[in-house]
Amino acid sequence: MSSGEHQVVIEGLNDNGFSGSFFNPAGVNLQVVSNGVDVLDTSDASQWMSTGYISQLPSGWFSGEVGTWSWEQTLLQESSAQPVYEQQTFTLTTPAANVSATSTPVSVTWYSYDLGLSATPTTLRAGQATTLTATSTTGGGPGDVIEIYDETTGKVVGTSTPNASSYSATWTESAPTTDTFIAWFVNPSGGHDQASNTVQVTWNQAKLTLSDAEVYHTPEWQQNLQNYNNYYTNVDPQPQLVRSESDFWAGEDLLFKVKPSITDIAQAYVYLRRLA
Repeated sequence: MSSGEHQVVIEGLNDNGFSGSFFNPAGVNLQVVSNGVDVLDTSDASQWMSTGYISQLPSGWFSGEVGTWSWEQTLLQESSAQPVYEQQTFTLTTPAANVSATSTPVSVTWYSYDLGLSATPTTLRAGQATTLTATSTTGGGPGDVIEIYDETTGKVVGTSTPNASSYSATWTESAPTTDTFIAWFVNPSGGHDQASNTVQVTWNQAKLTLSDAEVYHTPEWQQNLQNYNNYYTNVDPQPQLVRSESDFWAGEDLLFKVKPSITDIAQAYVYLRRLA
């Protein structure tokens, strides 16, 4: 066999029969010699007395594996005229301490919760709010809350009360962007019991249109008109030269007051400047 430590079963055979321990102690002398040197010599026969032998060793018993192993021992009569009369079965369980290493236990739990997420609307202009709604027909685990999370910004949109089966929250972006949202059932320990589908919401740049234009004098020309009319009314009265608000002079800049399409813009003006 290869070098190293091995377990060896040595069987001694008495071919003179077992006629009694007094006359025939059935002793076995064990001597081990290595390279001509006597390394073990047990001459005390009483240390090797036996009333039987092991006829079968279980396969794998010396491998160090964890398990239960069984083998048989055959017992002999004390008289050579009597046959073998009994066999006994022995069982040994190899403990886990013989295993060189074990891993830490891992617990895996499968859930059967359902959770869906929707958004209304999914396309809107910057500055407007979308409503995110998470719903479940089964509900979550005991004490679970529903958390809606913005994966794009890394921020929590909102969290429900414990044991809720539905929850809604709003979210707004002030600049054009697309955000991805997800909902979770979060247990009291902070773990995620169930995830929903993801939903994308896009905020677009608001388009500005103008309508209902009305023409006005620019502030500078309005002042000039007032100065002009005051002169021909009070300094050198010539009523025929006084101009109305509807009169515009050649080369004057025009100011249009218009209605904007975005409601949070109060007023809008368009200037049309004269060309030199």
